[in-house]
Amino acid sequence: MPDDQNCFFCREQARSYASERTSSGYVCQNCGNYEIGSQTQVAYARGSEQLGLSHSLNCIAQTLKDNDRGLVPIWVSDKASSVVNRQSTALIYRTLYDFKDVPVRHSEKQNELLKLMARRLSDKHPFDEVTIGRTEAYRLKIADGIELYEWLSLMINAGLILSTQVAAIKKRMTGVQNWDEVFSASIKLTPEGWKKIESFYSNIKSRKAFIAMSFHGDDRASTQMAIEEACREAGNWEAFTIDKKEYVGGITDEIIASINQSRFVIAEFTGGNPGVYFEAGYAEGAGIPVIPLVKKSELDDGKLHFDIRHVNHIGWESADDLKKRLKDRIQAIIRA
Repeated sequence: MPDDQNCFFCREQARSYASERTSSGYVCQNCGNYEIGSQTQVAYARGSEQLGLSHSLNCIAQTLKDNDRGLVPIWVSDKASSVVNRQSTALIYRTLYDFKDVPVRHSEKQNELLKLMARRLSDKHPFDEVTIGRTEAYRLKIADGIELYEWLSLMINAGLILSTQVAAIKKRMTGVQNWDEVFSASIKLTPEGWKKIESFYSNIKSRKAFIAMSFHGDDRASTQMAIEEACREAGNWEAFTIDKKEYVGGITDEIIASINQSRFVIAEFTGGNPGVYFEAGYAEGAGIPVIPLVKKSELDDGKLHFDIRHVNHIGWESADDLKKRLKDRIQAIIRA
């Protein structure tokens, strides 16, 4: 029977439920639907393990991403943790340790807030009012109402947004401060805000997809063909590799230019090519979506570098499997 307990991550009230596995399930209005391995829960309850603020934000953001794709993450302390019944395709196993030291990119939060507002207004009047809820803040790894207030205040001062409600909040705060009302404050984008947003999307109309992959290996041709066909069938995207492009000058400059001209990047990590890591990292830093791939055998054997093991790779077993799963992923996350 469901009952009410505190969320493992945000510590606010959540609905708990019995799981068929050796784990406990939670549904939190802020952090989403997830499960916690029983051994993990005991370790943290006893204080032998602790979850810091950045660590919690990383886990919450990943949980919400998984939920968006119809998955329920099961959080465990490490890969050796015992959780049975791993067959369900609706579940994905996440290791808390993998998210402990993932950096929270504070410098990007202002731009991400602007992008969020633009998405909310995509089919509305450009000067309609929007709000930033707690769950939306958690997706951006914004810890609480105080932090959101500070970001919004900076954006008001920069002339990017308008909000009389945000501007008035601090004046009303005395004694025990309840900053949660910032999550319901109405906000408007200014023309300067829209100008800033449009500068993020110079490649928004691009129909190109950059393929980062090793150029060696017996199955390189079949792998690339599967990627190209998946892109074409998913929305007539033109996928290409740098070795198939004519250019003058240094290869690194051309790679960077090609990524900047692409709507998204497909990073095929099989074989551990350092160039793929560089290209995927550059794209992430530039705010260009990256779809990571790797052969399932390498995924299962833990051959990926530990910095990206927490990322949701498509673990493919054959060219046909790769094509189908990549096509589905593109259609799910890339707006035509």
